[in-house]
Amino acid sequence: MGTENHDRKPDNKRDGNRGTDILDELWTIGAWRRPWLRAAQVHLEDAGPAAYDDAELDIFARLAAVSGLPKLANLPLELPRRHIPSQLYAVDVNRCFGLTFFYLTGKIYGLHVHRTAHDTAMETYERLVTRVKENMVWAFLPVSPNDRVIAIWACQGEHGVTIMARMELAGDVAIGRACGRSSKTICLSRGNQMTFVYGEPFESEPVKIVGACSGKTQPIDDADRLLQPAFPMQTTIATRFPDTYVSSAPLRDVRSVRVFYAKDTCRGMLLWYKNGGVRALGECRLFVDESWAVAHPAAVCYRPLQYRAYKHVHHDGVIVYVARTARHSHEEDGWKCHDIGQGVLHFHYTTNRSYTISYEPNSL
Repeated sequence: MGTENHDRKPDNKRDGNRGTDILDELWTIGAWRRPWLRAAQVHLEDAGPAAYDDAELDIFARLAAVSGLPKLANLPLELPRRHIPSQLYAVDVNRCFGLTFFYLTGKIYGLHVHRTAHDTAMETYERLVTRVKENMVWAFLPVSPNDRVIAIWACQGEHGVTIMARMELAGDVAIGRACGRSSKTICLSRGNQMTFVYGEPFESEPVKIVGACSGKTQPIDDADRLLQPAFPMQTTIATRFPDTYVSSAPLRDVRSVRVFYAKDTCRGMLLWYKNGGVRALGECRLFVDESWAVAHPAAVCYRPLQYRAYKHVHHDGVIVYVARTARHSHEEDGWKCHDIGQGVLHFHYTTNRSYTISYEPNSL
């Protein structure tokens, strides 16, 4: 079978006589209806037909004739726009061990699915553009084998998007920045079989499409009665740094704690609970940073410090110690100790590698 040259410019006279080869017409419809990776890229401008030259308008006229549409203005714009990803990914969040979101300036630039308990997100991180990935934060959403995601929200604000996952055992877990008061919250999906959907981003650009769907449709009345999550709000710590991310975890019924360290500072913690749930604080870079675990902890202790994140720059850091007994002591001053069983820890982290911890007496 011969090969058609689809890069040629359309000939108005030949198109008017309907002399175009049928294979060329079928290819045109296919490229219009389905964004194949190898199909010729035809980008659509928001301004509509007025933004195109005569040759591009000839293509649109031919598409309208082939599709049988009477008016060019009614032609559905189904080709991918310049900033719309060409491929969508669907993840069954209850069949993985967690998701790592790569954030920068409040936007998601990449996402890694942890297929096994020993999976690292470094492979996905290495595929990101160097000038972008160096300043990214790693936000980890763990999913324990006994837990499951039953609802997902998105908080959209002027400074990016925050994802909230409602876990059956771990509770409401926020991924991203603190939300401003003008942010808009939408429930993406709820149900037993939760699928998270996101679009493949173009090079050095953030993810443009984020969504979720459930295997079982819920009645509208049930969705309206769904208790809205409490998204983290901006704090004084968040206002000190323009790109601050926050994570929270209660200290009630904690069974074990794993602490992640890099460059003399704690970057994150994983807290396992007696009911089988698990929550992440800060940046938990699995199998990338050094870590150590303590089973049956009695208290979580931390002390702020200044550390050298880069060659000549010092940033806020924190040292963490997990005590096995309630009665213990520290050699240095400045330690804050909180017993397991009450209160909430908040872990703030930024793109410039600053890390701080705060404590709230009230439980989540």
